[in-house]
Parts: sequence; C-alpha cells; structure tokens
Amino acid sequence: EANRLIIAAFDHTMKIEEEQKKQKKYDEFEEFQEAAPQEYFPPCMQEILSGLDDGKKRSMFVLTNFLSCVGYTGEGIDEVLHEWNKRNAEPLREVLIEGQVRYHKSRSKTANPILPPNCSNMMYYREMGICKPDGICSRIKNPVHYVRRKTWIAQQGEKGKKGKQEKESKEKKVKKEKIPKKESIVEIKTKINATIFWMSSDPL
Repeated sequence: EANRLIIAAFDHTMKIEEEQKKQKKYDEFEEFQEAAPQEYFPPCMQEILSGLDDGKKRSMFVLTNFLSCVGYTGEGIDEVLHEWNKRNAEPLREVLIEGQVRYHKSRSKTANPILPPNCSNMMYYREMGICKPDGICSRIKNPVHYVRRKTWIAQQGEKGKKGKQEKESKEKKVKKEKIPKKESIVEIKTKINATIFWMSSDPL
C-alpha cells in the first residue's frame, strides 16, 4: 500500500513538471539566496501551512515546489512539511512525506527548482478553497512571484527609511554648522580687556 502511494505521488509530480515546462517565459524566476520569511508567503500558502482537512497530497507537492523556489534547502523543506503535517486534521502518512522529501533532494542535485502551479490553475488553489487573494495577488501569476514582490516592497521600504534617516542627519549637520559658536565668559573678558588696552594706548 505504501509503495503504491509513493508511486502515485511521483507520477503526480511528473505531471506537474511537464506542466511547468510549458509555462511562458514570464514564469522564469531568479533563485533566492536564502529562505524567504514565512510572513512573505501568499495567502494560499498561509492557508496550507495552517493545516487542512482535504487536499493534503496536492498541498504537499505544491509546498515542496514552492519552498524550493523561495530559498529553502532540502532540510528546510523537510522541517516545514513535518510541522505542517502535524497541523492537518488527519496527518498524511510519514512514508509519503519522507518519499516526497527524498525525491526532491535527489532531483535538486541535477535540476533547477520547479515553480508550483500558477494561480489560474483550477485544479489547485481555488478548487481546494485556499485562494483568498489580497492586494498583491491581482498583480502576480504564481505564488513565487508574490514572495518576490513582497520582498521588493520590503526592500524599498528599508531604502526609503534609510534615505530619510540620512536626510535628517544631513539637515542636523547643516543646522549645527550654521549656529554661531558661543563664546565663553573668559573669551569675552579677554576681548574687552584687549579693546580697552588698545584704546588707552592709541596716540589719538
């Protein structure tokens, strides 16, 4: 029974791979240098990670491909899948999780990550009841693009914050330079005495 389930899982993954090969150039992506924070994940992935009643097998394939595209290593994917499985109403058999992770690790050594199904694929997010779009979703075609856009927005925010701080620092520096230096009482007395001396010694 376990072997039959694993074979079925692999067959399903192969179908997904064939589908991804047909996707447009728009779906090409740059690899993430490190694992993206989960708060950058799209609503559909957040729904999956919160635990499901149905669609767990499809979700496992979707999660595996998604995580591999947003910087997660084989060990990281293994950890996320096992934690996710605990949240499911009826967890998947461990043999399915382990088989999926082993397959992904062996494949990742010789091939690039595969994008998860596009948002428009009716067999997945909408049919599973986990498509709950927000303001960003209307601008992307794939869950991975959501993370890229969210990351870009965060980076722009950091640049803006840094630029504001640099501007305020420059303004303070200029303001400080414009403020005349206050003379000490000793310096004032010295100048007064010098003036008196000069006036008293003036032959005129």
